[in-house]
Amino acid sequence: MSLDRAAIGQALRQWVMSTTGLADNKVVFEYQPGPQPEWPYATINPTLATASQGLYDEQTFDSGTLTHVERRTLTVSVNVYGAQGQALAIAEAAQDGLELLSVSTILAAAGVSLIDKGQLRNLSTLEDTQFIERFHFDAQFAAVASTLESVDQIASVGIAGKLSPPAGPPATTSVTVTSA
Repeated sequence: MSLDRAAIGQALRQWVMSTTGLADNKVVFEYQPGPQPEWPYATINPTLATASQGLYDEQTFDSGTLTHVERRTLTVSVNVYGAQGQALAIAEAAQDGLELLSVSTILAAAGVSLIDKGQLRNLSTLEDTQFIERFHFDAQFAAVASTLESVDQIASVGIAGKLSPPAGPPATTSVTVTSA
């Protein structure tokens, strides 16, 4: 059992697209191969803690059903690039959009909810003779997934007659240990 990383990734992209107005091809994962889109565009980089058994994992067994709940913290780095005057407005829209009910609904469908939205940082720079405006923030999310598993169990065993131990003395086994 694990969290659906593909669904989480799509929900994160949907959040940024719906709040910034950027087209589908303008919101990309930071690590994807290929050229970056033309300005303005946003990159997202989700980092999910992936230990299989964590401090907050739990398993419960009740009436033949095993329930496993997996809780993880998800940090999403968002970078927005653009010409001067573009990136700040887009980054603010993405960050402020985390408070919208429509965004909470998108994220909740993937099992994700907002914990904290970080502060915007201006990482603009001059590259060759071109000014590149870049704003960055990290958002923290909680991710939860649960799995139910039906576990067969023996409810009762019918026994007719009397149970008795086998006749004779109990069997013994001797073991000889030698060292080299």
